Amino acid sequence: MVPGDVLASRYVLEARLGRGGMGEVWRAKRLETRERVAVKFLRDDLAADVASQKRFLREARAASAVRHPNVVEMYDVLENEGTPFLVMELLAGETLGNRLRRKGSLSPAETAAILLPVFDAVEAAHAAGIVHRDLKPENIFLARDGDAVRVRVLDFGIAKQMEKLSTPMMGEVGATTAPVGTTGAMIGTPYYMAPEQALGERDVDGRADLWSLGVILYECLSGKRPTEAATLGGVLKIIVTDGMVPLGELMPDLDPHLADEVMDLLRSDREMRASSLGALRTSLQQQQPESALLDLPYDEAAPRSVRLAALEGPRRRLWPFAAVLATAGILLGVLRGGGTATLESASRGSDQHVAQVK
Repeated sequence: MVPGDVLASRYVLEARLGRGGMGEVWRAKRLETRERVAVKFLRDDLAADVASQKRFLREARAASAVRHPNVVEMYDVLENEGTPFLVMELLAGETLGNRLRRKGSLSPAETAAILLPVFDAVEAAHAAGIVHRDLKPENIFLARDGDAVRVRVLDFGIAKQMEKLSTPMMGEVGATTAPVGTTGAMIGTPYYMAPEQALGERDVDGRADLWSLGVILYECLSGKRPTEAATLGGVLKIIVTDGMVPLGELMPDLDPHLADEVMDLLRSDREMRASSLGALRTSLQQQQPESALLDLPYDEAAPRSVRLAALEGPRRRLWPFAAVLATAGILLGVLRGGGTATLESASRGSDQHVAQVK
């Protein structure tokens, strides 16, 4: 692909925004309307891989199934000379991950202003039968919308279609699709991954997304991830043994109801975990989110923090899952055999590339 190439007689490529472990994203222009969009391709060496194609198309189906102002919009799923590509809205702004790197932590009001729209998006996804499974700060985007900022949830690349839902927030056991990879695979980003997801259980439902939101809220309010550890085994041990420092102990001045409700999302036993966001929503609304100015830095002031969203996070590493559990020293009998853990290095050091793709 080179600038000037025309795709499916509809879009002309302008510039490549980024390339990652699984694909690349270009800025393009729709020929009929002159509107600029993001076009996403599989990498050439993965275009013929059936599993990669399935994941690629699943992202399109999942994102298209969730029509919501706070979910990135999918315009088209097309082919060009036999290669599928996705056409999505082009966003400018920054991820929540970058905002946390800039600011360290956020006030309760700013946290509420960002996360309440995410709650709406996640509830809409669950109502449509979609579990995101990879909610994290890098997949929450603060996009410029004229003079305002609109929050968008990105990257449905590992989303799971549930067969049916008993409530908008909690799915029943059983799904029409299994996780990507072999049986017992661990899919997602470990710091934000629910215990049942980390252990490769096949009946992951909407409560896994609620866990991830709990970790994100904890991090926004305190500036610390509750699952932080020096090794992957240490992260997993915290996740499955309720080993987190209670948010109220870490932040004694925080509204105790808000602190307790965040921790209710972080119970390792999902039967004991909060199954809806109702109480937490009420507490966040009491933090006066309308008073929080969601400013975005200008390019001149922070040239690497304002980016065009390529709608996916940093590159991931593959680790043998059995070795991970052995390192953690926990629950070796839960999963038998091999399997693959798809993991991400989520350090809060230097910024990512202008356009991030897997």
